[in-house]
Amino acid sequence: MQVQHEPVSDVESLLNQIERLTLENQSLREQLDQTERLTIENRSMREQLDQSVLIQERAEQLATENKVLQEQLVRKEQFMAMIAHDLLSPLTPIINYAKIIIRLLGGNPNPSIRRSADIIISQSQRMVRLINDLRDSSHIESNKFSLKLAVCDVVELVRETADQLRPIAPHHRIVLDIPATPISGMYDRERLQQVLGNLLDNAIKYSDTETIITIRVWTTSDTVNVSVHNQGAAIPVSEISMLFLPFVRLSGVGQRKGSGLGLYISHSIIQAHHGTLRLVSHLEQEESASVNTQGKDEQKGVTFCFTLPLTQQA
Repeated sequence: MQVQHEPVSDVESLLNQIERLTLENQSLREQLDQTERLTIENRSMREQLDQSVLIQERAEQLATENKVLQEQLVRKEQFMAMIAHDLLSPLTPIINYAKIIIRLLGGNPNPSIRRSADIIISQSQRMVRLINDLRDSSHIESNKFSLKLAVCDVVELVRETADQLRPIAPHHRIVLDIPATPISGMYDRERLQQVLGNLLDNAIKYSDTETIITIRVWTTSDTVNVSVHNQGAAIPVSEISMLFLPFVRLSGVGQRKGSGLGLYISHSIIQAHHGTLRLVSHLEQEESASVNTQGKDEQKGVTFCFTLPLTQQA
């Protein structure tokens, strides 16, 4: 009798088909996975492309805005230069004529005329500083601020600046605590006088009459230091961080007028000398009072100090 093998063949064929279908299914899954990955990658690339387009458009917009701002800065600087020139031009002869009046008084000066001439000179020089502050603020913004370094005696500079401002502060007592010997270095004399004038002007403006303004000069091993102390009201802690910003006026200034540029310009000038300008803390003032011959009442108030490196003379 012959054995029938057809069912076995059918089973083997079925298994082969199942295996083939399984492999095809696995291949399809892999293709689907790859398609999904490609879809995700395409979506990511499209998003990156869209982002690149947005970034490019924003960059072009910023470039256009920057060009406009640069043009505005140039026009502003030109305008400030023209205004400064027009304002400064009449001040030079005013100062010179006042000096001529003092010279003509000779050995028999009339105290009233002499004082009037001194006030004319001091107020004119004050106006010069204000105009220079406006012009310098424009130079700082456009990165055109520079120094003219030469040998400068800081002690003599302090003495001269104090003498210039005394006539406009007849009801303040300006006291100098300075060395008897020169302290010289390579500095921009005109700029440092501008800084000291601004600090003294503030000290006069923001302290009551019949009070003392003290200017100290001292050195360390590698620095020269100048401080200006007045007996006015303390500056609120919340406003200290704004002291050296342009066009900022503090809440306690009342009706006192000012451009809000003096400390900003002074800070920039001292930084250009690789120095620092700062408000002395209350703790430092208390420590100073404990070792200083002045009484505690005389130490109360506000102190600004600038520090410069002791430079080698050329």
